[in-house]
Amino acid sequence: MTAARADESSLDLGPRGGLFTLHFVDSLTKERNGTTLETLFRDQVVDQVIRHSQELCNRSPGCNAQQQTPVFGYSGIGNKIQL
Repeated sequence: MTAARADESSLDLGPRGGLFTLHFVDSLTKERNGTTLETLFRDQVVDQVIRHSQELCNRSPGCNAQQQTPVFGYSGIGNKIQL
């Protein structure tokens, strides 16, 4: 997992941590029913991070990042890890 694509920057929220970390940890704490890590990432984290990053950049003059897009990569059956 990465917080942003290689051509993007990840956004920091100061003491709250990074934008990706905030949404990833929040989703992890809410999900406990055997959902796979891939499903959690795809269905909850990615859209939240993209939307939040766009909102932040729209409010910040001089923001050169259009958005932050988390990336989930795996090999073998790493996408089947259940929570």
